[in-house]
Amino acid sequence: MFIPNLEIPVRREWIQTKMPLISQTRNQAALARTLGISPSQLNRWLGESHEEIPGSYLFQISQILGQEEARLAPYYNQCADCQKKLVASTKKLARKIGMDENLLYLKLANLALVLIQKEDHLDQWEVLLRISEFLSVAAHCVDQARKSFLSEQKCFTPDNVDLHLKYPYNRFFGFLVDLDHHVRATGSSDKNGILDLRTSLLDSMREISKSRIRNKRSCYCVQHSVHMLARHGTDDDQEYIEYYLKSQEVEVRRMALFGLFLRQQSNSEFVDKVVYEIANDHELSQTVVGFDLVHYGDSIAVQPPSAHKLGITNSLTQIVRGIQTSQSNSLRELSSLRLNLLLDQSNCPPHSIPERVWKSLKLLEDNSSEFCEESPQFESLLNRLKRVDK
Repeated sequence: MFIPNLEIPVRREWIQTKMPLISQTRNQAALARTLGISPSQLNRWLGESHEEIPGSYLFQISQILGQEEARLAPYYNQCADCQKKLVASTKKLARKIGMDENLLYLKLANLALVLIQKEDHLDQWEVLLRISEFLSVAAHCVDQARKSFLSEQKCFTPDNVDLHLKYPYNRFFGFLVDLDHHVRATGSSDKNGILDLRTSLLDSMREISKSRIRNKRSCYCVQHSVHMLARHGTDDDQEYIEYYLKSQEVEVRRMALFGLFLRQQSNSEFVDKVVYEIANDHELSQTVVGFDLVHYGDSIAVQPPSAHKLGITNSLTQIVRGIQTSQSNSLRELSSLRLNLLLDQSNCPPHSIPERVWKSLKLLEDNSSEFCEESPQFESLLNRLKRVDK
C-alpha cells in the first residue's frame, strides 16, 4: 500500500519531485511559455530561492504531467493544508505545556500513519484522503485538549461529543491524555507541563462523568467520559468506574464495560464476564451494535440496528480489521462477538456485503489456524462463513 513520507509535499515540493518527468519531453523555457510566465519566474519557483508556486498554477502543471497526476494533485494539496493546520495546533499546545513542538507533531502524524497502514486495499488517492482526514482529526483533538488545559472549555461538550464518539477521534484524544507515557523514551528534560495536561484532561472527564444528564447529548458526554476514564484514568478512576457497571443506563454501562475491558485484557476472568454479559443481555447487545454503527460512521445517532439507514460497511471493515490485527486473544474474542451481533441484528444478507469487506471476512476463514482455538465466538463466526458461499 502506498504510504507517503511523514513530511507531506507542499505545492512547490510536489511539483519539483515531478519536474524530471516534464524535462523528458520539454525544457523549462517551453514549460514557461505553456504556463504563460517568464523563464525567470519559473526559475524562482524551482531554483534555490524556493519561492512557493501559487496554487492557481498547480492544476495546469499537473495536467502536463498526465491524467493520473492531475487526479492526485488536489489530494496532495489537501494533505498539505491539513498538515499546516496540525503544525499550527501542535505549536500552540506545545508552548503551553513546555514540549518540543516538532516532537508533538511527529508523534501525532506517526499515529495517523500507523492507523492508516492497518487499512487494506486502499488506492493511492484513498490513502491521501485518509491522511487528510486523520491529520484534521488530530488538529481538532489538539485544539480541544488545549482549550480544556486552559479551562476555556470542557473536554467533551454537547457541541463536539458527536465527533469524539467516532473513530479515530477517540484514538487521538486518548493519545493526548496518555502523552506522558508516549514521550518517556525521548528523554525530554521537562515533563511537568505534560503531566499537568494529563491531570487537567482527566479532571475535566471526572467532572463531566458526575454531571446531570439533561438530554441525549449530555448523556453522550457522560458516557464518553466514563469510557475514557476507564481506559486512560488512574487506579482510583478504575474503582470509581466500576460503580457504572451497575448503572440503569445501558449506554453508560456499555461504555464502562468496554473501557475497563481495554484496560484489563489480560484478566481472563473479567474478559469472560464481559463477553458473557453482552452475549446474554439483549438490550446491552443492541446497544453494543448501535454504538459500533455510530463509532465507525455508519449511523448518526445511537439507535437500534434495525432503525439505521446508512449501512454497516464501515463497522464491518473496522471490526474485521480488529480481529485480523489483534495480538490479544481476549480482544479478538470480543471483536468476534461484536461481528456476530452486527450480522445478526442488521439482517445483512451476504450479497449486500461489499467485495472488499467480503475478501477480509474470507481471509479470516482461510487463516483460522493462526488464531486462538479456544475462542467460542470466533469459532461461531467461522461456522457462519463456512455456511455462505458468495
